[in-house]
Amino acid sequence: MNLHHIARAVSPVFLAFLLAAMAGTAAAQPANDLIANAEVITTLPFSDLETGIGTATTAAGDPVLKCRVPRATGGNTVWYRHTTGATTEYVTLTTATSNYDTILSIYTGTADNLKPIAGGCNNQGVPGSATLAQLAGVRLAPNTTHFIEVAQQTASATARTLSLQVTASIQYTVTKVVDTADGNCSPSDCSIREAIGASNASPGAVIIPAGIYSLGIQGASDDQNATGDLDVRQGMGIYGAGRSQTVIDGGDIDRLVDINPGNLQAMTVQISDLSIVNGLGSSFSPGGGIYANGSSSVLSLNRVSLRENATSTQGGAVATGMMTYVDDCDFRNNQNSAFGGGIYFFSNVISEVRNSLFAGNRGGNGGAIGSAGELVVVNTTITGNTAGANGGGIHYHQDVNTLRLFNTTITQNAADASSQGGGIFIQDSGNLPQLFNSVLANNTAANGFTNCNFATATGTFNHVTSNECFNGGTGNIRNTPATFLPLTNLGGTADIRAFDAGSPLLDAGNPSGCFDENGQILANDQRGPGFPRALDGNADGSALCDKGAYEFAPPSPNIFANGFE
Repeated sequence: MNLHHIARAVSPVFLAFLLAAMAGTAAAQPANDLIANAEVITTLPFSDLETGIGTATTAAGDPVLKCRVPRATGGNTVWYRHTTGATTEYVTLTTATSNYDTILSIYTGTADNLKPIAGGCNNQGVPGSATLAQLAGVRLAPNTTHFIEVAQQTASATARTLSLQVTASIQYTVTKVVDTADGNCSPSDCSIREAIGASNASPGAVIIPAGIYSLGIQGASDDQNATGDLDVRQGMGIYGAGRSQTVIDGGDIDRLVDINPGNLQAMTVQISDLSIVNGLGSSFSPGGGIYANGSSSVLSLNRVSLRENATSTQGGAVATGMMTYVDDCDFRNNQNSAFGGGIYFFSNVISEVRNSLFAGNRGGNGGAIGSAGELVVVNTTITGNTAGANGGGIHYHQDVNTLRLFNTTITQNAADASSQGGGIFIQDSGNLPQLFNSVLANNTAANGFTNCNFATATGTFNHVTSNECFNGGTGNIRNTPATFLPLTNLGGTADIRAFDAGSPLLDAGNPSGCFDENGQILANDQRGPGFPRALDGNADGSALCDKGAYEFAPPSPNIFANGFE
């Protein structure tokens, strides 16, 4: 028990005596220093004043913080635990008035297997502050235990005090499909534009029910959310009813969403469960659907469909200079004439793409993905994309950072004209890519190097249908055919390229398991829960993971051999 907890239970006179008796004695570690001793949050609002941060430690099992730059565990960590009830909760967390550089992160799972939640990490999000963290409008799943970590940017024994407040978020529910901007977001009269404007003024959660919402106020040059695109200027959560139910249609009047901190803080923006379609970036303006700017900020896209968006410069659907986390999204039929027909990641950002699909996109370089920053791609299918120049699937140009692929399928992409790297094109040779349990198959390029324009990538248990990409390596197979079935929905939320029982990809992944960049075993294929890895696809008695984004499930045995039940 530390001083602030003691203070809750004793009289001021006894507390003064106790403090005098303890003078000159080293302060104890906070009671919630370890996740096993996380302080329980039973009701909201909740507040805590923790005076012993300088004595808090970083445990060996504390996770790497996704919004810390550079990525690493934080220092002086303390933990809280909150279990939700039967309904979804939206919460806002802030460390305002703390006197040190705080980082907030939220997880589900267990103490020894933590899973960061979508949009649940922030570093420096308090408006006007360069050190204090804030998360607004974070969605918490019902009947789930959530762990909240508060860390210091860099460990220090200097005496510090944490002030943490957790409250129920303001919810702005959209009630009409018409695009209006009268400044009113009442329960009976609130457009998407008005809901986002209200959340810019007082951050919270924007809730968008099922419907087709068309942007209709002309004026592409506005940055105050009055015309054209939707201007997000504060950290918030934006939630639809599902990607097939909630559709935001730009009508080709402007891009749809412009995310840019309005007061220099590093904000976290979460967009989930909706579709963004028919956005059109203005001349020389990045991001046909979404443009996100702010290298210390975080953009999280979760279960979002981005279709038929276009721009003349970077990022047909999305151009982002934020730390960006894409999970369970699909990018289809977006285009541009520069880099990244589907998505473009600017330099000096760390980004991840997981469990997603890129299909039918077209870019000048990088039909699906263009990147100049550190990029990790996991459990993802990249197929049928085209580059007018190099990199039909991925164009990566960064001499310092690294492209890393895990269980990713890159197939039937094309680099047109006098171009190379139908699957992957690496522009700078400083750091060649790292590939694990991934597939480059049947990509084409007009000027050779059909699957990739390099020969010495590192990695293991990959499959390439040409004599490219690798020069040896454990489990790497080159110049061997591998075919896929047409793109189709086989469960999950996005289509996938499957293969049949005779594929050389079957049970050919790492015998120790298919893992991600953190060394954690992948429990599912691209389609998510209900589609587990690893399965015994060839019925030899050993359950081994398959290469690529798809895990083949053998048919159930017919226990009634004569066909009768």
